[in-house]
Amino acid sequence: GRFRFEVFKYQPGTVDSLGERFPDGLLEEIDLSLISKNQKHWDRTLRNYHFSLTLPNIPTLQNKIILQVTFTNPSGKRYEDLLILERQK
Repeated sequence: GRFRFEVFKYQPGTVDSLGERFPDGLLEEIDLSLISKNQKHWDRTLRNYHFSLTLPNIPTLQNKIILQVTFTNPSGKRYEDLLILERQK
């Protein structure tokens, strides 16, 4: 399957708080159907996938952002989740 990682502006007062995507907000798209990519991200000890992502430049006044992760399995079914990330003070 494929993982897609995107960063959006935090928009308070909306159902999911999802604002517009940052211009360079597509962090990465990883196709785990490729054996080399699958093995690179698989952690045998913890038995899960591990991804290191570099966030885009976030404006100083933007205290919260949203990381959206979308997984599409080989048959095309999509799963999405959002995580609100808050700037450390």
